[in-house]
Amino acid sequence: MISINETVHLEPGEDIIALFRRHGSTVFVTITPYALLIVLLFLFIFPLFSLGVRGVALFGVLCLIFCLLGLRKIVAWLGTITVLTSRRLLVIQRYGFFKKKVNEIKLDQVSEISYEVKGMLPTVGRYGTLFLLVTFTSAMVSIPDIPDPQSALNVISQAIGKVARKTAVPPPPPPETVVAPNTAKTQHHPSFHVVERKDPANWK
Repeated sequence: MISINETVHLEPGEDIIALFRRHGSTVFVTITPYALLIVLLFLFIFPLFSLGVRGVALFGVLCLIFCLLGLRKIVAWLGTITVLTSRRLLVIQRYGFFKKKVNEIKLDQVSEISYEVKGMLPTVGRYGTLFLLVTFTSAMVSIPDIPDPQSALNVISQAIGKVARKTAVPPPPPPETVVAPNTAKTQHHPSFHVVERKDPANWK
């Protein structure tokens, strides 16, 4: 499991608004195969133990491997989290024990946000995938297995709206109308230069 304080370094005036973790049912789906393998291994415990030391060693090694693979999935689920701050969206993904990836998205760079619920388990469990379109790069960032994606979309949209209002440039003031004083004669200044030609004295 990761430490939010070690991964997220907040800037002055920046606050954490919400944390989004992957739906809990997804971790059970990923560790179920390893749990079944461990159960199957215990069904063959007596035939393996009848082989003597080799059978006991094989049972212990296989049991340890299956437990480590399942624990790796649990650690990846615990370490994968999305942090929404008042300025950024940090997508932190944990891959096993020793690999982590952090993707930082500025809220003022998100031009479009949507979500998708696809499949029987996501529909029953009410979780889905968020999609964010980042400007300047036209890259689509996906955040899978978010519980109640509609509520998550609303929270992120509100944070984006607040950032947009803060960074919006106010319209320039209207130009002042200057009234020219009344003059008897108005001098017109042409927009071109007149060149006076000097002709010779015997010019006809």
